Amino acid sequence: MIIEVVEEGRRWSVLAPAKVNLFFEILGKRPDGYHEIETVVAQLNLYDQLDFERTEKPGLQLECFDERGNSASEIPTDDRNLVAKAFSFFCSECNDFNEFLGLKCKILKRIPTKSGLGGGSSDAASGLLVSKIASGANVSTDRLRRIAGLIGSDVALFLEKGGSIGRGRGELVEPLAIPVLNLVLLKPQEGLSTPDVYRRYASSAADESRKSLDDFCERVSRAFEFSQRPNGGARAAEIVAERLFNRLEQPASELWRGFRRRRELLLSTGALGVQMSGSGSAFFAVYPDETSANEAAEELRESIEGDRVYVVKTL
Repeated sequence: MIIEVVEEGRRWSVLAPAKVNLFFEILGKRPDGYHEIETVVAQLNLYDQLDFERTEKPGLQLECFDERGNSASEIPTDDRNLVAKAFSFFCSECNDFNEFLGLKCKILKRIPTKSGLGGGSSDAASGLLVSKIASGANVSTDRLRRIAGLIGSDVALFLEKGGSIGRGRGELVEPLAIPVLNLVLLKPQEGLSTPDVYRRYASSAADESRKSLDDFCERVSRAFEFSQRPNGGARAAEIVAERLFNRLEQPASELWRGFRRRRELLLSTGALGVQMSGSGSAFFAVYPDETSANEAAEELRESIEGDRVYVVKTL
């Protein structure tokens, strides 16, 4: 999260990062209806931009635009929007701030929706952080994380910088050092509904052995050590790519016919590993260096129409 304060604290410009799930396991259903998960998340240098301005009008005024500057009509700007929810929860949970009336927020969406890349959750975390700054409220990090958990499962992950481990619904977060990875994102035209993917998982989940979060984190830590050595980046990428895992890939592939074609297409470009992020429908592929990632992206753009291709790095 990059926050720039301008005009002596009346305006805030935020770059809210996307994420990918390098590891995603489901432990079971919780009494509150959510699923207990374990995940390892890496933030990316692909950002939504949010411009906030202090106003005298109470509440939050919200506008949303696409990359071309057109109104993003498919994204709600009422209380269904996660930024609006963040503002609302902050105001209701933190009533000890001084002279804080309202904010105006303009969102420029660069992170594709229905992708599993966390754009909405990242925007919500931005809204929480700016609400805290603008209000001058004395809110601890733990309290902010608790509010984030009320908004959505992934929001707290974006209150950390870089890599992190998520447990519970995703709201129990701790930092994890992750090597810089060169990735290509492929966002198909089709989107996937998160509730639909989870319902499919629930209806078809077999008694498969669970993957170990601890083992994966040990592997990531070893990869990070390699990445600090001269010319160690390629080996670090291999170490992580060899054990990518997402429990939601199987139900997503059963719901969407285009799944296997996209995966095979990415693997054909020489990727070290390929995985769907979150509940999809975006895929990411890991490459040993930036040159090979750029070459793969060009190959993909020439071979497919309609899908969006990004070359990114982990933060």
